[in-house]
Amino acid sequence: MGRVTPIEVLEYIQEAYRKYYDSTFWVRDEAVMRERRLLLTEPGFTAGEILLEAVLAYPSIVPVEKACKEARLPEDIAKHLKEVVFGSDFDLMQHQAQSLVTSLAPNNADKRNIIVTSSTGSGKTECFLLPIIARLLVERLQGAGSGSLHHWWEQPRLQEDSWASIRSKIDGGPKPAIRALLLYPTNALVEDQVSRLRQAAFRAKKIHGHPLFYFGRYIGATPGGTYWPPSRPGDKQVVEVARDIRKVIEEAKRLQDRDESIRSQFQDPTCGEMLTRWDMISAPPDIMITNFSMLNVMLMRDHETPIFEATKEWLKSSPDNHFSLVVDELHSYRGTTGTEVSLVIRNLLLRLGIKPDSPQLRCLGTSASLDGEE
Repeated sequence: MGRVTPIEVLEYIQEAYRKYYDSTFWVRDEAVMRERRLLLTEPGFTAGEILLEAVLAYPSIVPVEKACKEARLPEDIAKHLKEVVFGSDFDLMQHQAQSLVTSLAPNNADKRNIIVTSSTGSGKTECFLLPIIARLLVERLQGAGSGSLHHWWEQPRLQEDSWASIRSKIDGGPKPAIRALLLYPTNALVEDQVSRLRQAAFRAKKIHGHPLFYFGRYIGATPGGTYWPPSRPGDKQVVEVARDIRKVIEEAKRLQDRDESIRSQFQDPTCGEMLTRWDMISAPPDIMITNFSMLNVMLMRDHETPIFEATKEWLKSSPDNHFSLVVDELHSYRGTTGTEVSLVIRNLLLRLGIKPDSPQLRCLGTSASLDGEE
């Protein structure tokens, strides 16, 4: 199919309306039919006037190396950062470079939080992915741990011991905790971001030979439900979830030779993606994606307490450990909704043992619908 112009789209819509009226409200009098068709062709009846706005592309003008140097990152981080986030040699847009430098600013800096209000398609996702991935790369310079992923789903009935999570056979390395929490107003908005994280995870694994970081989507549809702990491997719930994960693994294997843009549309625990609530409760992912409703529920339930306690202990262990809070579609949290969300965030920070002005907290907001000065 060739390219379609806005004029052609408008004509298609108008013709569709004319056909609808002719078939649904057909009359025997041909003169009346002709008069109605004539009225429907007049401007404003079936469609408004076309308004086109030219959105200029944001130039990529800042080398990753320059931005990393300004952010005081180790020299070898720049190479891995652009490979993991972009998959190639790529210069940053000005607002992406500013986000990286500001979010990675030292604890005594005046500005540590960011709000990105550039237009749709302007690389806002990279504005929070860059500093988050950069922190993980710096932390993993000391090693990401040894061992291999525990594929507990392969033989859930034959395990002699109690159930163990996917990270249970990883020795050493950074302590499991949430380094970054990505919050979205709806689950539908999460899909594209999870796909981007999978691509970054594929590239990181290709470079290092094993998962460099772990991420998971903790929402209502995440397998595991409220069944906790899964201590008996032969339990029906464990067996059923294991069967579903094996299907996911088979699908991921069939796609191994496909382009990463296609592979990233499908789950793949071998890259560091955590698929069940049980895995994330046992060893919190570095990056957790959820929504405010789910987060509120998690904060009220006892069996998810280990997630917040592990993150709290990790933050207490060093002032150089930072918790990144990413809030997408920031403009949608006004009025009553905004008040409710603010209370959830306050509760979250209270559970993590940090204050809103804590230098260990880095907030990153994005919106294409906020004015730059708002």
